[in-house]
Amino acid sequence: MHAFSQRLRETQLDLDVQSTGVGEFDGLEIGDGQYILSFRAPDVDRLIAELHPLLRRSPLCDGGHLVRMVQSDTGRWERKVAPI
Repeated sequence: MHAFSQRLRETQLDLDVQSTGVGEFDGLEIGDGQYILSFRAPDVDRLIAELHPLLRRSPLCDGGHLVRMVQSDTGRWERKVAPI
């Protein structure tokens, strides 16, 4: 994907998330065949509920999945993966 086009899509996704009022785009990592978008919010469940439709519409997320860090019963942080 062309870098300028990619940046425009990132910016639009950031604006879309901010317009929901539940969180914000926190950065990205590109490498090893992955394009990782990071978000943050005080209410993660609400953020995810708002993100799903936005991510489904974004060409950046075709075939992607959502990874959420959750604390297990033992207190360990674990990755929880769900398709977009």
